[in-house]
Amino acid sequence: MALKLLIVIAFVFLAGAYIPYTIKSGLYGLSLSIKEVLLFTMPFVIFSCLFSCILSFKDKALMFMLMLFMAVFASNAIGLYYGYGVGYFGLNFLNISFTKIECSANQLLPLWDLGIKPFISNEIALLTGSIGGFIFAVVKSKKVLKFSNFLNRFISIFLNKCFIPVLPLFALGYLLKMQHEGVLVIIFKTYGPILLLLIVALILYLGLMFLVSSGFKFNKAISYIKNALPAAITGFSTMSGMAALPANLIGAEKNTNDPDTVRAVIPACTNIHMVGDSVIVPVLAMVILLTFGKELPDFAHYSIFLGFFLFVKLSIVGVPGGGIIFAIPLLEEHFGFTGEMSALISTIYILFDPIDTTANVLGNNSFSIIMSKLFHKRNRKQHQEI
Repeated sequence: MALKLLIVIAFVFLAGAYIPYTIKSGLYGLSLSIKEVLLFTMPFVIFSCLFSCILSFKDKALMFMLMLFMAVFASNAIGLYYGYGVGYFGLNFLNISFTKIECSANQLLPLWDLGIKPFISNEIALLTGSIGGFIFAVVKSKKVLKFSNFLNRFISIFLNKCFIPVLPLFALGYLLKMQHEGVLVIIFKTYGPILLLLIVALILYLGLMFLVSSGFKFNKAISYIKNALPAAITGFSTMSGMAALPANLIGAEKNTNDPDTVRAVIPACTNIHMVGDSVIVPVLAMVILLTFGKELPDFAHYSIFLGFFLFVKLSIVGVPGGGIIFAIPLLEEHFGFTGEMSALISTIYILFDPIDTTANVLGNNSFSIIMSKLFHKRNRKQHQEI
């Protein structure tokens, strides 16, 4: 699957400029329709995953969720401090010169739009699935357990038979849109130095995460990354961690052989554990501060911002621009961002969103491996003590 997606990307780069507008518009409309159908069903997928997986942990359900959210907080904090270090030291080696980016007048519009909207929010699905799983983990019911097993089978069929086969087609339309509007060219030419800094920083950070999750076994880490690549490419092309969630579940299940843990961790963490945001937001904030002639925040000042941002990250919606939308009020309050500065960082952030989403997807894949090992290690320790 990763090879097919890479072929699609190469095709867009080499032939995208020669494809007639109507065909590109139709392919984009098809990709948009696939995404709308996927997002329409996503609340049900999230509910099903969390309900059945938390139920499978039985009496250990509460302990697992507490471990999960403590690990998310710790991981986000480490990422945000890493981002501060990258920005503080990395920007000293770069000559920053930015110009305002205007929206492209040559936009690719979809040939059609189904206009399908989810009937409930992902947050409600997350909440009801978690609460339902906790309740029936305590209140035993054979009928509920049978229903839970049915949900597990349904999710497996949906992911493997319905979504994964159309993944290359799903990505094609979005890649053609980015090529048509020249977004990738702007990113690489105008903001090349910063983009390069962020890519290198994210590769090092994600590489370390996969090494940790593999027990510092290099070949195993490479295998983990290969299994996660289809989801990463989906995230890059659609700029949506939620759209990449089905592929990420498949990749993480291959990496862990532990579908129960994976199906609880990834849906719960897709919108709250964002490695890309943790690195990109601090670096771009420092870029804007330097651009407007302001001083960089010291460690103590940044730590105060970090404390608030850790809680704000629990509310971030996994859509293009979601991370910076929630961060802007904090940037204005703690770093003195003006309206002009907020507008500029929003524009640059959205241009970098494919890289951001790719990092988020890979980070959650690796995080699910770590959580699987931590949870089962704790269980083995408890059994030995008994």
